[in-house]
Amino acid sequence: MQRFDAGGENLIGQPASEFFSQIVPDIEKARSGDVAATEYRGGESSSPWYFQNYLFPDMFHEGHLIGFALDITERVVVEEELRRSQANLAAVFDSTTDSIWAIDLDYRVMAYNTSFANYCHVIHNKDVCIGIPISTFMSEEREEIWLQLYARAFAGEIFSIESDTLIRGEKAYFEINFNPVKDGDRIIGIVMFSKNVTERKRTEETLKENLATLNAVLESTDNSI
Repeated sequence: MQRFDAGGENLIGQPASEFFSQIVPDIEKARSGDVAATEYRGGESSSPWYFQNYLFPDMFHEGHLIGFALDITERVVVEEELRRSQANLAAVFDSTTDSIWAIDLDYRVMAYNTSFANYCHVIHNKDVCIGIPISTFMSEEREEIWLQLYARAFAGEIFSIESDTLIRGEKAYFEINFNPVKDGDRIIGIVMFSKNVTERKRTEETLKENLATLNAVLESTDNSI
């Protein structure tokens, strides 16, 4: 009763609506024969408290109601903190142009960001969703290769590869990092980070071509002397 700033000895025989008007709808619902279960918030904005209120008809005393309330402040605070953390994580995921996706032990997608969803739509013309088999986004000719890569990560290996694919008729290059996800000592999934390195690869290829041209010029110069 401390939540209501009222002593228990002052409440006996008093209408519940007088010391806590918010439960009036619950009282009306319970009087109609239903069970009312509602979460309420109180206190200051800087230190709120929450409780779950239950009201139901007293089957032994007609016209009477039985009610009790559970203090759920700790649970609600934890849930809100978890929601904030998830929102922050989602914001970080979607703030990068890198593709990020995670799969569980059954090779089903358990998390992904917007970049990965866009990639799946452009390359495979399919929409990704939580729980969909990752094989949905594997081409037949590369399925075995990808399954072997995922198996290495599920075995606990952390590694990266370079892969290429055609995007709208042009070859694109990606650097993909594979990382096991652990719960304690147990691997429960893997997460991949894929970065588009096409510009870097093109620069490297241009440098190699220029170097080859320079070497050919030098060789021809030496032979003419």
